[in-house]
Amino acid sequence: MTHVLRADDRRQVLENTIGLTVIDKVVKELTDAVKGFEGEIKGLEAALSVELAEPIPPEGYYEDRTEDLGNCLAAYRRYNQLIGQIQQVTEPIKPDAAEVSVEDIKKLNSEIEDLRQKQQSWESLSQEVKRLERRVAEKPNVGPYVDLIDLDLEGIESEAEYYEGILAKADTLNREWASMVLPKLSEDEIKMAATEWEIYKRWLEYQKLLKSEKVDCPNCGTHFCVSHKELSQFEEFTPETVIEKPAISEKTLWAESVLWADNVPKQRRILDELNAYAPAVERAKNFFQQFPRKSHEYAKAKLVIQLYQDWVAEDYEAKLKEAEAVLAAAKDFSKEIEKLEYQRTVAMQNQLKWATYKERLANYSKTVANNNDVRVQLDALGNAEANYKAYTLFDKSCDAYEKELASYKNQLAQRESLSVKLKELTDKVADHKLGVNGLKEAKKEIKNYLLPSLNLAASALVQVMSNNAIEAVQMLDDFSIKAKKGNRLRAVETFSGSECSLINLALRIALGQVLTHSVFSVLIGDEIDASMDKDRTAAVWEALSRLSESGKVKQIILVSHEQEPINIRGLNYANFT
Repeated sequence: MTHVLRADDRRQVLENTIGLTVIDKVVKELTDAVKGFEGEIKGLEAALSVELAEPIPPEGYYEDRTEDLGNCLAAYRRYNQLIGQIQQVTEPIKPDAAEVSVEDIKKLNSEIEDLRQKQQSWESLSQEVKRLERRVAEKPNVGPYVDLIDLDLEGIESEAEYYEGILAKADTLNREWASMVLPKLSEDEIKMAATEWEIYKRWLEYQKLLKSEKVDCPNCGTHFCVSHKELSQFEEFTPETVIEKPAISEKTLWAESVLWADNVPKQRRILDELNAYAPAVERAKNFFQQFPRKSHEYAKAKLVIQLYQDWVAEDYEAKLKEAEAVLAAAKDFSKEIEKLEYQRTVAMQNQLKWATYKERLANYSKTVANNNDVRVQLDALGNAEANYKAYTLFDKSCDAYEKELASYKNQLAQRESLSVKLKELTDKVADHKLGVNGLKEAKKEIKNYLLPSLNLAASALVQVMSNNAIEAVQMLDDFSIKAKKGNRLRAVETFSGSECSLINLALRIALGQVLTHSVFSVLIGDEIDASMDKDRTAAVWEALSRLSESGKVKQIILVSHEQEPINIRGLNYANFT
């Protein structure tokens, strides 16, 4: 607090300690608030300086217009409704043709009906003639079967079917005969070839025995087969005998034998059947020489001849001549009917035109009468449309005036509110300025009391701590510190380190006494004797002992690294080494 800090820093520390900084902060806040209030006051004064003009009501203005507006609207709606009921109509044009009565139509219908009945008889005759013409044109053609007309076709058809079966059976047997494979060798040739193969195979066995192992006779040197006894079975052969292989192969011999066993008996059976059918086949040939047609042709001929006979029985040609004669004598009424139907069509069209004209004329008369009634009601309403439009404009101008008037009144109320607020802000500015001045005076008073008291207490302490070497300590108004030694007041920076420590300790303890009215609860010192010699340290301990004994410090806590113990009466000493 002495030589370590600058004067401004000392001032700041002191003010923080005694609360003067809080006073400065409050002063600043009040000053800032005054500036804000003054800005608002300028805005309010500018707003209140604008003159308000009271709106002028429209001519004929009155407040309760709802009923009159409703009446005008009802009349206007009724007017539009009636206008919508007026219809644009054109008087219908009278038809050029004469009016046709219902009786005239009935008469034409009766004449047409009579002629249609007569025409129906003529058309029936005409249809009959056409039918007979078709039947005459459909005369069956029996040209290919003229020779059969008087014959018994039933019997002929039956015989033709029978003989066709005989010829078909004989043809089948002949084709089967022709398709059969017959042997090329006779039975004797087959037997001879079989014998040759039997001899040839025995000779092969004999050759096989001859080629087996042999031995020489010891007496005569003759060669003998091992199977000599078996050679005795082949007495018909000698070693010199040579048998050629038969010319006919065994496969051919087997096939020829099969044909003799299977096909030859079948061929004989077919031949027996053909011989049995031979008389019947001869009769069939004779029949078909007389009647060369097939059986199905006789069936067709029978149908054609039957149709021809039926056609002849109906005698269509004679009937056609008779019908043509009757038709020639009858009268065709189709032209007359067509003429009368055209007259009826024209009459019905004219009748429809007159009915449409009368209906339109009735609607026209009704519409004209309705339009006249509507116009009478419109005349009674007068100029409802113009009245409604004029009153609507008047009502809108009144609404606009009422809105302007309400806005004007609202602005007046706002001005009143602004005036009240202006007064409140003006009072606040005055109060805040008064507070600022009061706080500044209080700060000045605190300083006027604090520094003398602080200097007095610090001087008393430093005299004891320095054994009267330092006579006094003073903190000036600019918060610079000076001390008096040898009747000379010097800046604290010119003192030695231990002396500065004494001055600093004296000022700190003195400040605590001043702020707590000479009594504070605890004093903590950390190595305050570090730069002091033994005499000065003893003087410091003496000063602290007096403070403790006098009750001005309730508790003292000191920390020291010196070997010499702290000598304060009543001190509890603890060694942490």
